[in-house]
Amino acid sequence: MPIKTYPENPDAWGETLTPTEGYWYAGGTPGAGDIYLDLVNKAVGNGSIRCNSNSDGYIVAMFELYDGYEYDATKKNAKFNFLHALESKKMDGNCIIALWDKSGNSVRQDFGTQPTGAWETKAFPLGPGQGWTGTIDWTKIKTIVLYASCIVGDGSFWVDQPHFSYEYEMPSLTIASIPTGKHFTIDGTSGFTPGTFKLTPNAEYSVLMDAQDFSQWEDGSTANPRRITLSEDETKTITAYYGITPPPPGKGTLYCRAFANSDEVAASVEVVGVGTYTTPFSLDLNPATYTVKASYQGQPKQTPATVYEGKITEVSFSFVKTAPPGIDWTPLILAVGVIGAVIVITQIE
Repeated sequence: MPIKTYPENPDAWGETLTPTEGYWYAGGTPGAGDIYLDLVNKAVGNGSIRCNSNSDGYIVAMFELYDGYEYDATKKNAKFNFLHALESKKMDGNCIIALWDKSGNSVRQDFGTQPTGAWETKAFPLGPGQGWTGTIDWTKIKTIVLYASCIVGDGSFWVDQPHFSYEYEMPSLTIASIPTGKHFTIDGTSGFTPGTFKLTPNAEYSVLMDAQDFSQWEDGSTANPRRITLSEDETKTITAYYGITPPPPGKGTLYCRAFANSDEVAASVEVVGVGTYTTPFSLDLNPATYTVKASYQGQPKQTPATVYEGKITEVSFSFVKTAPPGIDWTPLILAVGVIGAVIVITQIE
């Protein structure tokens, strides 16, 4: 699963005391410690953050994010990661990490680092139930506090590559059409509906459908090509409709289909108060909720369908074909869902 870091360059906060998102400073008693960029002792990159204690017997390094740069730790498998080293013979290995939210609430965890001067990798899962003591708003982490105690009055520790991370799903786009089997291209890649693609988050893609008899998209748009941008974890289906005239002003379209064992069939459908028709068919109706009754080979079905102005409401019925004795036909059971602004209603067995 892809991982994203904050900052985008995971070493950015270890290369300067004043990165774009915030700033480092020494905590504890004023004047009892100091913090600076160490260009000699470093794990990666050009430098690391070094914090010294002059007299207190403990060291506190703090990194505060500017307003508007707070971190949302509610993302999937969010962690705070860093490389840590303690000065040999002067530190006792006892450490604390604390997080403050924008309101000043805090959580903390104790941890250990060997006082040998060697770099150790640290990764702390974020969020409730991850071993933290205290309560904060996990969507607004503002300050990171790192504490280490000394055997003697003075000592040092180093921090390198401090950063947040989380996992995310690549956005998924399904290109569908009614009827299916229509040719399309997405940024030059050809296919036939239905087709599903993993996209780069926040990148714009161009979807071009076969233009012959193209009517509109599920959201009422007639743009062809259509521009699509999806964010992390987003799943979207876009549906191109063919041979359906967009509804006139003040109307919506009811589009009815019927299937038996996955094959499309002609079923008798009554739109109560409107009329009786044979699938597939489409009607331009006033926005309202209608009762739709269907029948195929003696099997009755019924479902409500809401028609919205300027949109297409698709209603699909699922039946079982009559089979000769001895053949076991397993009914195809579909789901109810919403595709963009097109309402898709599929009768459940």
